[in-house]
Amino acid sequence: MIMKFLKLSLIISIGLLSSFPLAGFAASGIGLSPAKMEVSLEPGQQVGKEITVINSTDRSLVFNVEIQDFIGGDSPTSPTKIITDKSSPYSLRDYLSISGNNLHFILPSGGKRSVPFTIKLPGDIAGGGYYAGILFSSTDLATSSIKVTTRLGALIFVRVPGQVSTRGETKEFGLRLDKDSSIPTFDILFENQGEMHLNPYGYISIRNWWGKEIDFINIKPWFVMPHSQRMISIASDKPFQSGWYRVTLKLNRGYEDTIDTLTTSVTIWTWWLIALVVVLVVIVWWLIHHYLWRRN
Repeated sequence: MIMKFLKLSLIISIGLLSSFPLAGFAASGIGLSPAKMEVSLEPGQQVGKEITVINSTDRSLVFNVEIQDFIGGDSPTSPTKIITDKSSPYSLRDYLSISGNNLHFILPSGGKRSVPFTIKLPGDIAGGGYYAGILFSSTDLATSSIKVTTRLGALIFVRVPGQVSTRGETKEFGLRLDKDSSIPTFDILFENQGEMHLNPYGYISIRNWWGKEIDFINIKPWFVMPHSQRMISIASDKPFQSGWYRVTLKLNRGYEDTIDTLTTSVTIWTWWLIALVVVLVVIVWWLIHHYLWRRN
């Protein structure tokens, strides 16, 4: 039994450490606000910010706070990966600090706490993107021989102006249909080939075979780390009916107002649509056959 609890603690810790959550994230009744922050700073500039920790559980929790760098994940479905050493070329860890009394604290059930931090850049820092996460580890205050640790993090993105390579493109766009409801889900794969994170955004337009737009889906900005790929999936709330549909993606790459346009199409076959096609084929065949018979 003890080994099961130890394994559970290890799984939770490693799983959340290997991939930081996105904005608005909450785990096991614990929330961070904001959980994603973007800051633009000049070399030598300093700024203070804060993150609010919310305990929505029914028990008091002990929090430990640390700072770690992160980079792009190893796969398109894992947007970030924590780097515990100093190998990140985009390291922000040494420029981000938290006062000692905010590195360890107790938060009662229903309580919240603001954790201030400071970003101070050196005067000779090069232009580009710098990234770190503020990692919160929580354990139950109740006495127990085995404590399960939950970890979640807030992502900090810093932009420093300068000569930076900024390149990216939409690599794939496709759709999947739910077999039961015919509700489409759209998959978008974006590749960041530059040295700065990008925030692509745009929309999806769906038109039927008459050219009428039947759905319009806004795509909110989503980050893609340098030299990495990221895939997002967006589900529509409107099922496809019988017929042919053209789906168009307009995605702004997040720089220089460059827009990628990709299209795909799908046909939803039902018994009456199949019957209609068969009838039309028969009519066309009869007309052709009748015309040729009359000419002869």
